Amino acid sequence: MGTDPLFRPRGHYEQVPTRTVLILEYGSNPSTDYYIKPRVASLDAAVVKTVDMQATRPESVTIPDQTFVVIVRYLTSSWGRHLVRAKPRLTGVAYFLDDDLASVQQVPGLPLRYRYKILRLFQAQRGLLSSLCSRIWVSTIYLAERYGLPASAVLDPRPIVNERECMKPITYFYAGTASHWREFVWLRELVKSLQESSAELTFVTFGGGKIRKLFQEFPRVLCLHPVPWRTFVESLSVMQLDIGLAPLVDGKFNSGRSHTKFYDITRLGAVGIYANTDPYANFVREGTDGVLVDNEIDSWRLAILDLASSAERRRLMRQNARARVSALASDVQNLLI
Repeated sequence: MGTDPLFRPRGHYEQVPTRTVLILEYGSNPSTDYYIKPRVASLDAAVVKTVDMQATRPESVTIPDQTFVVIVRYLTSSWGRHLVRAKPRLTGVAYFLDDDLASVQQVPGLPLRYRYKILRLFQAQRGLLSSLCSRIWVSTIYLAERYGLPASAVLDPRPIVNERECMKPITYFYAGTASHWREFVWLRELVKSLQESSAELTFVTFGGGKIRKLFQEFPRVLCLHPVPWRTFVESLSVMQLDIGLAPLVDGKFNSGRSHTKFYDITRLGAVGIYANTDPYANFVREGTDGVLVDNEIDSWRLAILDLASSAERRRLMRQNARARVSALASDVQNLLI
């Protein structure tokens, strides 16, 4: 195992107390959460700020005096230049590594896109990292020995502390297909409003790249790859799903739809909120086995929040919906009679 340096930290800073910690990450990632955030949370720094270099332009961030910077894995050239200009105001810069990025180009089988990312955000920035950084941290003894670093440079991972661990999360979902594109577009504003205003909600849906792009900027959204119908019927109930959505945008095509989503939502153990129009208006028993809502974003938002806040109301409606589905399942005539 070699001991070539990752890069030589040449940054020198005035030894004054740190007042601000600035964490630079390239997208939200487990490296920051497992290794860095648990440690800076215990510091006496007045402010700890995390910045996503993908989403935030350097010129939009003012770096105050007596700031310590932690660079997690990657550095963009624009952020590197910004740090160079801010260097006189800094108390130090640390670089954290939890993968052997310097060896990636020699590892067979890695995707070309990932190799290019490492080349652009690590290999091409080693000179900048050298001039900026005053220390290097790594995640394992292996990496420390690989790059000739002392054992004190190794950071063990720490558990992620979830303040909502003791709270049961509430999931609401929409199971649409390509034919429901108008409903997905309509849902975007609703999901945006809910996810930005309530930290207790998680939205789950299904779709490819086009659907993912609709919701990708919102917190706590799971966009799952579409599954075959048989998997949807037999296996999806392993997930915790509390509230199912069945919006319906007015249109000739939607006029021909039936109320099968009532069966889907009930089978998955959830309570449904349905558009107050055919085919649901004359089938769903409002307040008994589902909720009917007019086609207005605010009405849907309030209905979801109201249902999410009452586990007992959900339990009773879910119980009634299951009983109704069981009764309907036995009320079937033979087609050949």
